[in-house]
Amino acid sequence: PYENFKYYLIKYREEGIADLYSVLNGNKDFINIEEAINQFKESAIKQKNEIDFTFPTTDKTKDKLFDGNDFYTYGPWLILEILRDIDEIFEEDTILKIIEKLEKKEPIDSESINEVIRRAVKISPKEFLYHYEKYFEKDFIPFI
Repeated sequence: PYENFKYYLIKYREEGIADLYSVLNGNKDFINIEEAINQFKESAIKQKNEIDFTFPTTDKTKDKLFDGNDFYTYGPWLILEILRDIDEIFEEDTILKIIEKLEKKEPIDSESINEVIRRAVKISPKEFLYHYEKYFEKDFIPFI
């Protein structure tokens, strides 16, 4: 069950990177990063509370755990938040400008899009989990 829960959290990274191109090209609705973080936290807490960690995970439990579109809806914004906070390649200001353009529905040049995606794919699953563990109580994310 613990590994399945960690994979559930990492799925936000995977699908966030996968859907980042669409977001950066303005093909998705703008979502405030704080809203994305709050929804991520809410969903993660709900999912963790519904898992019985004393028994092996069943296929039904896994199906329920990975059901929904939250990964695609909030994942790209979580990736942008990581880049804004920890990336050495971009200055925080650069990511903030990109986010501002998305909010205003202004186009982002292809060079910037490619650079954001190049950096996003370098975010490891472990780096993703470490970054987001700060939003939860101690030991919420098992065995990072």
